[in-house]
Amino acid sequence: MAKLLIALLALATFPSGAEQTDVRNKFVGTWEARWQEKVICTIRLRFGEPLSGETRACNIYVGASGDLEEPETTERSDGPPAPILNPKLNGETLTFEERDDSDVIRFEMRLIGDGKAELSFPGAPVRINPIPFTRK
Repeated sequence: MAKLLIALLALATFPSGAEQTDVRNKFVGTWEARWQEKVICTIRLRFGEPLSGETRACNIYVGASGDLEEPETTERSDGPPAPILNPKLNGETLTFEERDDSDVIRFEMRLIGDGKAELSFPGAPVRINPIPFTRK
């Protein structure tokens, strides 16, 4: 009986392959953050094991309170996209990294509704409140 109970607890704890695929599908697509109707950051995520993707033209500026402020420029950068690194899916939260020259930036994207997510920056040297993103 104890072995059956342990097996049932293990099944209840870990999401099934179908549940993981469903959550993964919720992340797949193009996500945008906006400042006064202008796109300030785009994240594209592709299906796979693990998810893959890139960030593009992220011009995120925050004030002392951690809230978004007007970017220095509202023109989008035409530079190459930055690939996401080390993506890990944990429930409805995707963590990943991006390399910026010699620095590594850590991101946490959490689903908050249908086609809506928040991006946060764990370990950032300054306070950055979660940034809302919408899937196109």
